[in-house]
Amino acid sequence: MRKQELIHLHALAVELRKDVTEHETVPPDAFEEYDRYGIAPTSIHYNKPRHKESLLLLLDGICRTVGRPPTQDLPDGMR
Repeated sequence: MRKQELIHLHALAVELRKDVTEHETVPPDAFEEYDRYGIAPTSIHYNKPRHKESLLLLLDGICRTVGRPPTQDLPDGMR
């Protein structure tokens, strides 16, 4: 996946977070790591691996909110 595609996916995940937080009870620490990491889709000056890490942190928070296992439980080929 190219950096631009990853950033687009990151932006979509941010929109998903907004929707999830409106309709679900969010655990207090669900998005703490993502927020602390500080790389948003608009932070285009960061490299692809940093955006990937940020996206994975965001997806972990979404998974915790909707009660699904976090992404680190996925097989290596899917991470």
